[in-house]
Amino acid sequence: MKKVLVALMLLVCSTSFASHIVGGEVYYDSLGNDTYKVTFEVYRDCSGSGFDSPLQYTVFTGAGAQFSTYAIPIPVPDTLPIIYDDPCVTPPTDICIERAIYIDTIILPATPDGYRIVYQRCCWANNIQNITNPGSWGLTIETNVPGTALVGQYD
Repeated sequence: MKKVLVALMLLVCSTSFASHIVGGEVYYDSLGNDTYKVTFEVYRDCSGSGFDSPLQYTVFTGAGAQFSTYAIPIPVPDTLPIIYDDPCVTPPTDICIERAIYIDTIILPATPDGYRIVYQRCCWANNIQNITNPGSWGLTIETNVPGTALVGQYD
């Protein structure tokens, strides 16, 4: 399984009414015969406005041309436990992160250039401290499916 972690959950807590995205990742499994299972995990602050329904993503060829767009219905989100294993840290009690796992199966015909699977979403939670004005920035998560030109080069 190819797994690319593009953005990891950040410690957030906010009560404004923005989208409250705090991270996400995309990965895929080759099922054979040019068929791929694509999985998106999207994380948000529980006080946010919800997950995309449906989640829409785009596949581009390795050369940059749009191959196709897809939509995945919203799954049932789950709330993640916040676990601190550092006895020197007293974690805040008002942190709540939800995760939605979207799964799709797509056909990507073999090509020398491969593909890029891309999802974009606005906006980050407003109180993320390492992004200036996070509520005005979006999130892009993507992964690359190697093309036939790379097959065998790393064996």
